[in-house]
Amino acid sequence: MDTLAKADRALVAEVLASGERKKLSTSFFANLQEAESTAIELFLNESENLVALSDAVEQCDTILGSLESVLSNFDSTLDAASDQILEHQRRSSTLFAELRDKRELRDQVHLFVEALVLTPKLIRDVSSAPVNDEAFAAALGELDRKFSFVNGSQRVRDSAAYKDVAIEMERLRLTAVKRGRDFVLQKMYELRQPGSNIQAQQQVLIKHRHVIRFLWEHGNNTYAELRAEYCASISSRFVDVFKSYWASLEGMEASDAGVLLGTATQQSGYYSYFESFFESKDSIQAESAQEAFFQLKDRLADSSKRVHEPPLMPSEGRRGKEPFEAVFASISRLLVDTAAHEYLFCKNFWQKEGRSVFRDAFKPILDFVHGSISAALQEQEDVIALLLCININRELFLVMTKRSNPALDDHFDAINMLLWPRAKLILDRHLQSVVELGASSAVDDRKHRNDEILPLTRRYAAMMASVLVIAEFITDGNISLNIEQLRYSVLDYLLTVSRRFTKRGEGTIFLLHNLYHVVSVLKTSGHAQKGFDEAFTRALGLYVDAKLGPYLEVPKEMSAAVVKKLRGEVRNELGGGGQGELAEVVERTTMSSLCERWNSLVSGLPDDDRGGLASSAEVFRWSSA
Repeated sequence: MDTLAKADRALVAEVLASGERKKLSTSFFANLQEAESTAIELFLNESENLVALSDAVEQCDTILGSLESVLSNFDSTLDAASDQILEHQRRSSTLFAELRDKRELRDQVHLFVEALVLTPKLIRDVSSAPVNDEAFAAALGELDRKFSFVNGSQRVRDSAAYKDVAIEMERLRLTAVKRGRDFVLQKMYELRQPGSNIQAQQQVLIKHRHVIRFLWEHGNNTYAELRAEYCASISSRFVDVFKSYWASLEGMEASDAGVLLGTATQQSGYYSYFESFFESKDSIQAESAQEAFFQLKDRLADSSKRVHEPPLMPSEGRRGKEPFEAVFASISRLLVDTAAHEYLFCKNFWQKEGRSVFRDAFKPILDFVHGSISAALQEQEDVIALLLCININRELFLVMTKRSNPALDDHFDAINMLLWPRAKLILDRHLQSVVELGASSAVDDRKHRNDEILPLTRRYAAMMASVLVIAEFITDGNISLNIEQLRYSVLDYLLTVSRRFTKRGEGTIFLLHNLYHVVSVLKTSGHAQKGFDEAFTRALGLYVDAKLGPYLEVPKEMSAAVVKKLRGEVRNELGGGGQGELAEVVERTTMSSLCERWNSLVSGLPDDDRGGLASSAEVFRWSSA
């Protein structure tokens, strides 16, 4: 508006300034009159149309009024319909709730009636159907459901309907309990019969475990009676089986007398070199048998194989030939197989009380086995057999673990508690025998050859090789202290004997023979004892020092002949006793030490003093020839 006002003022100012105000005024009014005339003419021309438009507007107003009235009536109708719908919804909800309550009441009444009604078929099946028939099993299931319903609610027990049938239900329960008891008791009596197949009888029983389940729920006294009868029957049969089998195994066990490391097998008194060539054949065989007593050979592989094989079958051909670990493996394998089957049966047949029934039924069997093994161990002096039994016990535990069967977990622990103390006791006896041998007069009274390998050395090497191999598999008992004590005692004994040699160097040669025997036997078994390796190295160093000393004191006499003589002396001194390999080791070490010392000797002399001495290269060539 401000802009138009400014424009109009500008136009007025322009007109006033032009001097043509009258002309412009006349023209303006003429145009205004012309526009007015045109407008009047147009209005007159459109007057009829305007009248028609006015009529049309009035008609529309009338129609809209009618429509408004209709819509008002319709809105009132919708409100009424909505109210009716809400009323119907409320009535429908009420009717649905009533229907649901009536259905629940109907179901409860139906369940109540069904639970309390004793049909003629149910009475007939419980009273006369064979116990091993499906009809009797179905009747027991139905009767169990009825009692569960009744026992689950005090209101049901207080109802008049129940009181009407309570006597008949109790009569049916007693009938079912009596018939089930008689049937199961008869099957359990058959378990006691000598020669009966226990597993076959148990397969028959397992098909009727519903009887035991019913008795457990509704016949507590009868259930306890059958439980006790089963435990007594199965215990009696299995104890008889194990007693008979154990007696057979005892006849098959080899009756080798135990040997201690320090057992003296040589005669006391002067023992000359001449007499050593005329040792009796019986004495040699006795010493060989005593050494073999400690050798492992195939016993570890055989015992591990027996873990996965059926138990030994008694036969006259095996009598007195089986080692103790074979007897132990057989009784243990039979126990594992029997316990695994019995545990699974008890879990399936006795169900919730399966583990408890197994423990009660199997306790007399385990007591017998533990007692028998404990008594046998009191006479067992073979530490190798004891360690093998520990390994067998470990492997059988792994077998049961893979089966996810915990039936004998406590048994394996109990056996370990029998075996480990006995094994350590026998190791202590070996230790004591070595100590007593070292303290006895046998060391002073007897003269040994310098190339003699003592029976103690042979036994110790064989036993340690066996023990160390088995010890790789058994880690739940610590015998390292026993092994260390034995090692110290044997080394001390060998040193004591070596000091009895009066001739210079013979004690060292004696030590080399005995120490090398132990080192070589242990190396063959894939093991080593640091103490014996170090002792052998020290003894070898002493021997080499003593041997090379006289030759290095007169270096001008060193020649190929001297080296050959030195080599011959080493072979003669250490080639006896059947230990050619020892002579080679000592000879090689002596020649190597000679080269090193000769090189140090020559290189440390002034050039003027080296004249006439053999060169290091010459000595090396002579020693390598």
